[in-house]
Amino acid sequence: MALIMTAVKEGAVVANHVQVTSLDKKDGKLSGAKVRDVLTGKEFNVSAKGIVNATGPFSDSLLTMDNPDHKPIVQPSSGTHITLPNYYSPRTMGLLDPATSDGTTDTPAEVSTAPRAQEEEIRWILEECMVRTAPARAQSQRGEHEGLVRNHMIHVSESGLLTIAGGKWTTYRAMAEETVDKAIEVFNLKDRTKRGCVTEHLRLIGSDGWSRNMFIGLVQRYGLETEVAKHLSDNYGDCAWTLLSLAQPTGKAWPLHGIRLYPTYPFIEAEVRYACRYEYAETAIDVIARRCRLSFLNAQAALDALPRVVEIMAEERRWPRARVQAELAAATEFLGSMGLMPGAQPRPISDAPHGVVDTVLGGVGLGKRAHAKRQAHELFYSRAQFDAGEVERLRGAFAAEAEKEHPGAEAEGTVAKAAAFELVKGLPGFEGVKMKDYEYVLEEAGFTAQKELVFDDFVEICAELRECCSRHR
Repeated sequence: MALIMTAVKEGAVVANHVQVTSLDKKDGKLSGAKVRDVLTGKEFNVSAKGIVNATGPFSDSLLTMDNPDHKPIVQPSSGTHITLPNYYSPRTMGLLDPATSDGTTDTPAEVSTAPRAQEEEIRWILEECMVRTAPARAQSQRGEHEGLVRNHMIHVSESGLLTIAGGKWTTYRAMAEETVDKAIEVFNLKDRTKRGCVTEHLRLIGSDGWSRNMFIGLVQRYGLETEVAKHLSDNYGDCAWTLLSLAQPTGKAWPLHGIRLYPTYPFIEAEVRYACRYEYAETAIDVIARRCRLSFLNAQAALDALPRVVEIMAEERRWPRARVQAELAAATEFLGSMGLMPGAQPRPISDAPHGVVDTVLGGVGLGKRAHAKRQAHELFYSRAQFDAGEVERLRGAFAAEAEKEHPGAEAEGTVAKAAAFELVKGLPGFEGVKMKDYEYVLEEAGFTAQKELVFDDFVEICAELRECCSRHR
């Protein structure tokens, strides 16, 4: 993320979750690309003087798009890693074993956005570990994979597509310098270049105000646990100050700020908000795997934290109920690729209040958390609570009101929250609904701040009101 945010700081325009669908050419030379937002499905065109293909394992896909007769130049490989609890080794100590039977876990693999560790790979790593205590057990021979190399290469096609493929993180700045130098040459940009490559001296965002002791200032200013402060300092640098401006009080004597997403890991709720506002996080997977990385450390812990992560993102992104359910399902499926046991369910972490106000109001029975907090899957009602005929009646009534409020709208439409109350009262079985019941449901479902409701929101409100009315009978 530091690389992307530094690029933005230097003037780059970035787009997350965007996929190239076709390349545009003029007189045989590339002139741009058609891209698709994979979250919304919207497509748009991007004009370009030059295109750099830096897509890693997907390099050949773009090269084939450029030239259907292209022969692959990249051998996709996967590397398997096993994460152990930190009590297996001191935090500042590691073990390098160059004498394994192969020397690497990199093996040929199919390109996938969610690769899974193969049982054979896991078994091989464990057997290599056992060599430390039982050398005679080392029988694995995997020499057929030794030919996989990590050197990078730069390739320019006849149409002008500049591809940088291969390489590794430890040489990324050298790779970038070579690629940009080549791009200046191929795309005729020399007259627009005022100076040479600056990557050697360019500091990444977050590094300017960072020091080894910066975490102490975070502790003193925000009342953080030392572990949390060190984590934020080491991972965000001086951006940690901005992040902590989003942190809510814990409601405790100590720590004052820094509500953890999971008790035994230093990731805090403010990181989710920061990821949404400053790091282009658009999905729950973005947060648990590509921002705070909790899923790499402990898949079950990530699953346990998931409902709260989605709840925070829903507040930041104003997601409808259907999107919330989809995010929970997609992230849970993703965690299966991180080693989560099949059928695993989120475990309750804590029903402790989330801040000072919740603590005080909850103590006198006035806070929104004064009532028992239900599990995530109970909050997100589905259409399964209604039979097919009822759903269609709800849809018809909603569509009619939406058309009245927004004549000619092509989509399913929205209904003003104020009008939805009268709409509900006009439905069979809801005649006795009172305004206080309606306001309670809006608060319970998190719709208080919304002015407009989509159909999924309307279905959830009706389901909540049905349950509420049944309890009062």
